[in-house]
Amino acid sequence: MLSGKDITVETIDEIRLEVRGKKIPIHLDMHCLTIGVNDDGTRVRNPMADWRRWCFMIDSVQMNEEERPIIK
Repeated sequence: MLSGKDITVETIDEIRLEVRGKKIPIHLDMHCLTIGVNDDGTRVRNPMADWRRWCFMIDSVQMNEEERPIIK
């Protein structure tokens, strides 16, 4: 995922249902989901209110120390 908008949580759910019985792990880097862009083009960190829903759909998650506080 590059923009944080490349895939929706609904699509992750569909993927999870498809691979669940095949023991195929799903990994997610939270970085793109926590980044937004202001009107002037600057990048900002945005809180993720639905982080639990995203994490429920995956097997492993990656984030750095700057991204962790964004998970609200």
